[in-house]
Amino acid sequence: MKRVKALKKEFPEHFIAPAVHLLRDLSLSGDPTVLGSGSDRAVLYSADLDAMDTAPLTPDTPARFKEKIQHLEGMKDVRIGDIKSGILPEWNILEEAHVTKGKVLGYNAEVATERLDALKARRIITEAEYKESIRLLKPKPSPLELLIAQKAMRFGIVRWTPKDVKAGFVKLRDGTTLGLYDAMKQKTITKVDVVTWMESRFVECEMVYLFTLKGKPIVTLKPPEVRQGLKESLLIYAGEGNWMKVAKRLYSLARQDEATTIQANLREVIFNSDYGRLYSILSDAETLKTLEEEGITKEEKEHVKQETDGFRARLALVTLPPFIKPIDPFSADFIEKVRTTLQTGVKKALVHLNLLPIPGKWRT
Repeated sequence: MKRVKALKKEFPEHFIAPAVHLLRDLSLSGDPTVLGSGSDRAVLYSADLDAMDTAPLTPDTPARFKEKIQHLEGMKDVRIGDIKSGILPEWNILEEAHVTKGKVLGYNAEVATERLDALKARRIITEAEYKESIRLLKPKPSPLELLIAQKAMRFGIVRWTPKDVKAGFVKLRDGTTLGLYDAMKQKTITKVDVVTWMESRFVECEMVYLFTLKGKPIVTLKPPEVRQGLKESLLIYAGEGNWMKVAKRLYSLARQDEATTIQANLREVIFNSDYGRLYSILSDAETLKTLEEEGITKEEKEHVKQETDGFRARLALVTLPPFIKPIDPFSADFIEKVRTTLQTGVKKALVHLNLLPIPGKWRT
């Protein structure tokens, strides 16, 4: 089989019109950069659309951002999900702890408990959040246990609703307010997640905004930090048994290292195979499930039915057991069947490619 080199997709010429329109609707610069597998022309099946937008932060940026959100709200086939902007670092527990060469360093459960007690006393965290955090604090955590605990205890991340954006400020956990401009000026990313109906399927899209102030970046994504983040996510996804996400992170690391043979093997054996088809179907099915759980409109209900019914034709291209025989995509166990087949097969493929256990150079 002829192997194809990784080729970057250029925006907008290599993207379908609905994707171009959506990314432009989200972009403040007018020139977003598509990330991940969606940016690689050699990867045939991508489940979602991730992009980054670098734009100057000026006094009118919040007003322009507000216009973007209002425009998206007015689009019938777009649903706005998570909006993040701003951070209260003092409310993030365990940020001093880290994993280096497989060892947990800078961890102090006693200090973390004291900080949690203080946040609870000030009613910054709920009783349920406090109890779950205490449960996650281990005397001597493994690297995976630390990463899970850190993620759960980031109470300083500031989330917004479209209504908050329209108002220009958000009410924080302690009752004070944070203005949108001040939030954008803090040393953290601003991010918007949306779900949109695009050519017979719902697609998740994430736009990350990196602002510059007086020509200098507010947040700098340094290569070593990006690499460490990929290594840590590898550990988390492996712990969850999400082997397709493990494969995607390994691919990102291989691209960083220009490990072309590993990239080609991952594309050939996983991403451009039946596993890639299954991953696309699974991702779409999980998106539909989330939409239904959140509540859908009459028009969205018809779209959900149409896309679910369309899984039959997409599954007909998959030759993996148990999909040789027709499977009802409307059945209650459909997602679990797809997930089990996918993750089991991808794990075996990674072992076959000598990428499990994770190579030493890519372990945190």
